Amino acid sequence: DEVVLMNLQVLARISLSGDAEFQRVLHAILGLFRGDRALLEQRGSLIVRKLCTLLDAKNIYISLAALLQKPQGGVGDGLEEQKGGGAEQSAEAAHLEFTSLMIQ
Repeated sequence: DEVVLMNLQVLARISLSGDAEFQRVLHAILGLFRGDRALLEQRGSLIVRKLCTLLDAKNIYISLAALLQKPQGGVGDGLEEQKGGGAEQSAEAAHLEFTSLMIQ
């Protein structure tokens, strides 16, 4: 956990550089969570709580909510909307499952 907390301090400092960097950091964290469910389930709460102590908690939650409203949580190449039929429904189901895990 110590390594995770030190990395979060670095990411928080990067986030203070401006809104674009703040969004980029949150986007990257969501991408990590999406790609590694074990990380989300085991350390996701710790990561979000620590970011909230290092940065503006309200801004973090509002920005995360905005990113989670987008398909793939703002993560991806936009191809999800181009796929048809079952693939689109499957991507939507995966997005809803991920969003559900994030808000728990």
